[in-house]
Amino acid sequence: MTERQFHGIVGVLNQDAVDVEALGLRQTPIFFQNGKRLENFSAESLIADVRFAVENS
Repeated sequence: MTERQFHGIVGVLNQDAVDVEALGLRQTPIFFQNGKRLENFSAESLIADVRFAVENS
């Protein structure tokens, strides 16, 4: 695969790299739900957890 096949993506990735450096980011985001850190979750489990929290609030 070449840059030509993904026109525009290289520019976005380069801008992301500049933003990461400018902001001093050192890790990916950490997600919390109701004050509890979520680890090893999938989209499906996150949706189910949020649905459960909303229904039981």
